[in-house]
Amino acid sequence: MFVAIRDAGHATPGSPPPGRPRPGELARDARLRLVREAADLRKLPFVVLVDVDGDAERAFDAYPKRLVVVGADGGIAYDGGRGAKLGPSAWDLGAVEAHLRAAGSRAGVRATPKRPSTAGLPVE
Repeated sequence: MFVAIRDAGHATPGSPPPGRPRPGELARDARLRLVREAADLRKLPFVVLVDVDGDAERAFDAYPKRLVVVGADGGIAYDGGRGAKLGPSAWDLGAVEAHLRAAGSRAGVRATPKRPSTAGLPVE
C-alpha cells in the first residue's frame, strides 16, 4: 500500500508539474483526483490511500520525502530513509523490493499482485 501525504506544491525533477484544482473543484476533491492520476501515471500495482488528516505523515515523520515499509503491527519494518531534496532519490529500491518480497512470501502473498483499477482506489 502507498500512503500519499501532503504535496509540497512544487515540481520535482523527472516528474510532471503539480496539478491544480479545476474551476469549481473543492481542494479535497482535487487532491484525491491528483493522487489517482499519479497512481495511474506511475502504474502503481498496489492500493493507494490518502492521508487526509496528516496522521500518517506525523506518525512516520514522512514530510517531505521518506520511504518506510510498515509491518502488520504498525511499526516500521524497513526504513529507506529520506530521499534527495532535489534530484534522483537516494533510496535503494532493490532492497525495498527484496524486503517486500520476503515479507510477502512469509505471509503467503503473491509476488506480483494484480493492478487495482484507479476507479476503485481507497481515498480515505
